[in-house]
Amino acid sequence: MHKYRCDKGLGYYRTASGDIRPITVTTPRNSTQTTAPKSGGSGVGERRTVPITYCLLVIAVYVFCGGIIFSQWERWSLLDACYFSYISLSTIGFGDLVPGRTVAGSDENSEVESQQIICTVYLLVGSALVAMCFNLMQEETIENLKAFWRNIGCLRKKEKSKEDEEDDTSEG
Repeated sequence: MHKYRCDKGLGYYRTASGDIRPITVTTPRNSTQTTAPKSGGSGVGERRTVPITYCLLVIAVYVFCGGIIFSQWERWSLLDACYFSYISLSTIGFGDLVPGRTVAGSDENSEVESQQIICTVYLLVGSALVAMCFNLMQEETIENLKAFWRNIGCLRKKEKSKEDEEDDTSEG
């Protein structure tokens, strides 16, 4: 059994009298750890983040694919269709472009209904994708700012505890 540092394995419990007391959580040595793997030059406890450019690329490709679909279905220009996709996925939704208006006069109601369902699924999945990408970009920005502030000396650098150093020597 191995005791982790307090920031890794410290939990709290409430006693019968209502006091909150710390408790050290112990896990088996071979259990899955939350630290990044040591291969590839990343240190112990170092967080891995997704580059902002990848997130922006994923959003741009998703908006462009939606633009292609909506430009075919609604007979909009590609720019208008991409504009609709972006405005809808960013939850602004001005309402100047609404899917279903150009095909609403058609006799094939099943086609209109299926397009509306596909549009809804596209927007639901896209909203989750955009939220995930924004979260990843936020994490990357925070890590970059922390590194910047550490480099100029405004933040303390991460120090290894004695337990981490013992882990490094025993695992190597």
